[in-house]
Amino acid sequence: KVAIFFAILGVITVVATYLLLKALTNNLLISFSLSFVAATSILWMFGPIHIWHPSLTPFFLIVLIYILHKIASHSNPLYFLFFGIIAFLVVDTSASFGFVLVIYLLITPFIFKKILLRKEYLLVFLGAFLVLLPRIIFEIKNNFLISKSVINTITNPPPHFRQISIFDRLLDRPDQYLRIFSEAFTKEAKIIGALLLITLMLLAIKLLFGKAYLKIKKDFVFIYLVYFTFISLIFFTIYPASVWDYYLVGIPTILLVIVAKILSFAAKERSLNRWVIIILVSLAVLNLKSNLLPPYSTEWPGDGGTYNNEKKVVDYISGQIPHDYSVYAYS
Repeated sequence: KVAIFFAILGVITVVATYLLLKALTNNLLISFSLSFVAATSILWMFGPIHIWHPSLTPFFLIVLIYILHKIASHSNPLYFLFFGIIAFLVVDTSASFGFVLVIYLLITPFIFKKILLRKEYLLVFLGAFLVLLPRIIFEIKNNFLISKSVINTITNPPPHFRQISIFDRLLDRPDQYLRIFSEAFTKEAKIIGALLLITLMLLAIKLLFGKAYLKIKKDFVFIYLVYFTFISLIFFTIYPASVWDYYLVGIPTILLVIVAKILSFAAKERSLNRWVIIILVSLAVLNLKSNLLPPYSTEWPGDGGTYNNEKKVVDYISGQIPHDYSVYAYS
């Protein structure tokens, strides 16, 4: 039943990805092509598409970006409430990535004053409170167990929280982002991923020095996500310990939207149109999985080690026959 649930959620995530890109780019080819890439990519961070390592964060993030799009074009206060609720569902499912998102939510009203610095933004915090309420009640009932656990982790970090020098972090973090970008779009080929990234940057630079500059400058969602990407990179570079890939679980979805926006801007320029088609066709071919066609085959059945570890934990907890599972869920 769990597998069926995440399989259905995987299909919904792909459809939601397409609908989001269609709403943001108004370009059928770009939306379909990049949704196909997300569905066939080897990177698990695109969501429950990969049954062996499902994640709810990408789906919530897709909804969050769509609400952000609606906030930019409509002044309905309910969008701010929904934005807070979904944002903290992302926080609740994404650990360190969520911590960066919280910081960003606090500073963005001062960055995007025209759109976000208004009284309706207080509803974002109301939405956050509604999501956090079960944990707050749990904290009060259980003598602040979560807070004590967090403080203990900070004051007595576990062995895998090894300190990394600033020089190594300056080299490692951008390389990690590039590797994740390559896993997302170019099937782990870092050289091809680097070439794709350089091509997209060159397209963006050409657009910024052309007629598209004003459109890009006014595109709230695009600027919002670009800023977030750079701020997350800065944050994790400052962060002194190891950064595991799952800390960055939301980054691929954000990168997908940024790529879609750059290509949509370029598609409107006659001189750049062919480059958009070349990039989309190349990505689709590169990520095409022949084993999806008859006769079907499985290249990799899943992460057996992770499954076995998780099963042992679940078996242990159920063996205690607890009356209240929240103690295990929150601690």
